[in-house]
Amino acid sequence: MRTRVPGNLGEVIGFEDADCKEIERLHKACCDITEAHYPSSGKNAPVPTAQQLGADIAALGTVANAIKAKRDARKKAAKGGTL
Repeated sequence: MRTRVPGNLGEVIGFEDADCKEIERLHKACCDITEAHYPSSGKNAPVPTAQQLGADIAALGTVANAIKAKRDARKKAAKGGTL
């Protein structure tokens, strides 16, 4: 069974299109190499290099921090601060 990032993720407050696309890209990369998702035996997906894995981990941190920063800015604006 392959899990899927919901197609309406972009409708969630705090998720911009670029955030959604990056989450979907990272999710697909995980699904493509994880045995838990039962890839077909003919797929023979290559395992990422240490450099690619490190880049994907850094990208996940970047998108998570961007989403948190936007969420915090919205909270501040709702309390009377500026956005």
